[in-house]
Amino acid sequence: MPQTALVAIGGGVLSALATVAMLGGSSLAVGFIYLAPLPLYLVGFWQGQIAATIAILSGLVLVTLLGGELLAGMFALMCALPVWLVVRQVSLSLSGGINNPAGGALAFLGLVGAGAIGLAAVFLSGSGIDMMSNETGDVMASSGFRDTIVGILNQVFTVVIPELQGEHRVLMVERLAPMFPGTMVASWMLMTVFNAAIAQGMLAKSGHSLRPSPVYADMDLPLWLSWPLVGAAAIAVSGSMFGMEDVSYIGRNLVMAVAVAYFFQGLAVVHSLARLVPFPGTVLAGLYVVLLFSGWAAMVVAGIGIIEQWIGLRDRFLRN
Repeated sequence: MPQTALVAIGGGVLSALATVAMLGGSSLAVGFIYLAPLPLYLVGFWQGQIAATIAILSGLVLVTLLGGELLAGMFALMCALPVWLVVRQVSLSLSGGINNPAGGALAFLGLVGAGAIGLAAVFLSGSGIDMMSNETGDVMASSGFRDTIVGILNQVFTVVIPELQGEHRVLMVERLAPMFPGTMVASWMLMTVFNAAIAQGMLAKSGHSLRPSPVYADMDLPLWLSWPLVGAAAIAVSGSMFGMEDVSYIGRNLVMAVAVAYFFQGLAVVHSLARLVPFPGTVLAGLYVVLLFSGWAAMVVAGIGIIEQWIGLRDRFLRN
């Protein structure tokens, strides 16, 4: 068997084992799933798309055998699909098909995340999952997507944190439910970017990367991504205007899913403009500390990314 195939299969096995480790139940084991895409990215950024596909299929087969179909589906969505999309963008850039693989990959991932929310809304709305309607424990059948999400969160907390009861559980669910689907997509995209960046950094440092590391400050999103963002915002606004709470809920979460890509573009703008100040490292470190504790700051950065695409902040400031 050629060496490339062996490396690919080995990467798939490592990724599968990291995924299956979560079945152990410990907090350390559960953490492995966040690093499960890393071996796949290492294979793809080192050996190319064919090797990445072999690694993905190998991992998928092993996860199915060891963890069952449900875990295999999770592996396919969380690891296999983003890795395939990102490595494909890199492969196209090597052949001259595209000039901006990072921006293109982020845009496609945002669309996939928004599509997942849309499909979940179609299949889960009115699914009949029970929810806790108030702190007294009254139960009612869910009739919409948001109600179903509330019901799912209630069931999860009942199993994972059984001591969280009554008004405390209601309060926790009410805090998480409004943007829960969008938050899940954002976490998935952050995990994807984190693992891809680590893999590229490791390979570039060792001289095995297929493509030079991109200049992060120069990252651009494709212009067509504005249309899904505007469409999602229109769904959210129309739902609010006409009193369709579930439509508004879906629209808000779709906006968040697409806006994650703009958050990264906003960071790219900030990195570019930081070159204009005397201590750019200090400024960027301060920004990342604020981002760790403030969701509003993340929204501002995403807004900067949207403005950059529409009026070109970097060109305006760096020309002067």
